[in-house]
Amino acid sequence: GFTPEATVPERWSLTYPGADFSSATVTMTDINGGPVATDIVSNNANIADNTLVWKPSAASMPSAEFDDVVYNVTVSNIGVNGAPVSHSYTVTVINPNRLLEPLKLSGSTTPPDSGARYYFNPVEHAEEYEFDVSRQTAATWTEGAEDATSAFVTDNTHASYNLRTAFTWNDSYSQSYDDVEFWDTGSKAFHLAFPNRSTAPEQSFIINRTLIPQSGAEITFRMRRGYMATGTVLETQYSTNGGASWTTLANGTFWGDTNAPAEEMFSTRTVALPATNQNTLVRFLFHQPVLTGVFDIITYPTLPLGVFIDGISFSNTDWLESISPSSYASTSNHVNLDSTSAGGPLVAGNSYILRLRPRVGNHWFPYSPPLSVTPVAASSLNPYELWFRGTYPVIGNFDGDYDGDGIPNGVEHVFGLNPMDNSDATAALRPRLVDGNLELSHAVIAGGSVAGEYSFTLLADSWQPAPVTISADNIATASIPLHTPACYLRWKVVEP
Repeated sequence: GFTPEATVPERWSLTYPGADFSSATVTMTDINGGPVATDIVSNNANIADNTLVWKPSAASMPSAEFDDVVYNVTVSNIGVNGAPVSHSYTVTVINPNRLLEPLKLSGSTTPPDSGARYYFNPVEHAEEYEFDVSRQTAATWTEGAEDATSAFVTDNTHASYNLRTAFTWNDSYSQSYDDVEFWDTGSKAFHLAFPNRSTAPEQSFIINRTLIPQSGAEITFRMRRGYMATGTVLETQYSTNGGASWTTLANGTFWGDTNAPAEEMFSTRTVALPATNQNTLVRFLFHQPVLTGVFDIITYPTLPLGVFIDGISFSNTDWLESISPSSYASTSNHVNLDSTSAGGPLVAGNSYILRLRPRVGNHWFPYSPPLSVTPVAASSLNPYELWFRGTYPVIGNFDGDYDGDGIPNGVEHVFGLNPMDNSDATAALRPRLVDGNLELSHAVIAGGSVAGEYSFTLLADSWQPAPVTISADNIATASIPLHTPACYLRWKVVEP
C-alpha cells in the first residue's frame, strides 16, 4: 500500500503462519519494470509466525521527493501445506510533505501603497493559511541557543532531554577539565545526543529562518564534541524545498570515535554554503546511519554525550525577516497586503517579500515561492489602475473580460461590479419602460463617467449617442424613445 518515505524500513519482510521460506526468492521492480537488487537476510523459522526478511538495495531505489515511487514485489517458491506458492503485492512510497499542486500567490508586483489583494488556488483539506510579509536583509545575527530566540529554531529532538542546555561536567574519570561549561557564549548551547540505545533515533534542529545564500556564503559555528560512538555523525545540511529533502554540505560532516574523549573546549567550524539564491533552510542532524551501538543518555546520564553547538552565524547570506505573519481561514482564496500585514503603512519604493503556506493534517507545509513587490503611490494611478492593482490584480486590462459575462473589466469597474463574478452582469443590462422611453439604469462609482449608445445594425460605425443622466446618488440612466425603430442599446465607458 501507501508508505511515507520517512518510514520505509531498511529491511522488508513477509510473514505467514507455518510457511516454509527456506527456498523462497524475492523479485522487486519499479513501475517501469527496472529491477531492484535484494539480499535475503533471514528465511528461517524462529520466533512467532514464520517470516522471510530481505534488504532492498538503496542505490536502486529513487527518492519520492517529487513523485510517488511504485515497487512491485513478488515472493516465489513459498512452501505452504507442502506446495510451492507465490505472493505479489505493490508498495507505493509517498512524500506526505508534498503538495500535489504547488501554492502560488498571484497579484501585482507594483501594488498601490493603499494596499492590495493577492489570490491563490485553495489547497484541498487545508485547515488554515499563514500569510508572511518579509524584508530581504543581510543575516547579521548570531544564533546562540538562548531562550529568547527559541522561535527561530525548530526542535526535532527527543522530549527526554533539552535541546538548549546549560550542561556542566567535571571529569572524574581521566582528567580534570579546565572548561566544565559546555556552552560557549551566553548561558546555553544546543545539545544533540541519543536518548536511548535501542533505537538511536535521528536528532536534529533547524534554523527556522529563511536564508538566501549568495556567492561565498558560509556557516560558522562553535562546536564541542562530547562522547560519540564510532559510526555516529553530525551532518550540516541545507534544503531548498522547505525541508522536504536535505543535502549534506561537503565539509559539514563530523564523525564520532568510541576511543576519543570528549573535547576540552569549543572550536570554530566553518562550512561552505552553496549560493542557491533561493529560499534555503539549514539544519544540524545527529544520527548513526547504521546502528552499531551508541552512547545514550539513559545509560550515561551525567556524561557529556553527543555534540554541543553554539554561536551559529552566516556570512554572505541574506534572510527573509518576517514582519508580521497573519492567519487566514481555510475558506480563503486571497490575502491582503496592507498596513496590518506589513506591520505599518506600506512605503512606496520599498520591497516586500510575500509568501503563503497551508496547514493540512496539523502539519505546516513549506511556504510558496516568494513574490517580491514594490508599492507605488496610489495618487500616481488612475482610478482603473488603482482598482485593478489593489482589488482585482488577476483580471487584466481595461478592455478584457475576465469572467466572460460580456461586460468588459472597465465597465464593471465604473458600475461597481465584480469582474470575477459572471452572475452580476444582468442588473446593469436589464431594460425597463419609463414614461415612453426604453431605459438602462444602474449605480456607478462616485465620479464615474459613462455614456450610452444605440444602433440599428450593430455595425461598428452605426452607433449613435443616447442621452445619459447621472443622479445625485450616482445612478446612471441611458434612455431612447419607444417610437424609435427596433434597435440595440449599450453602455460605453472610456478609460480614464
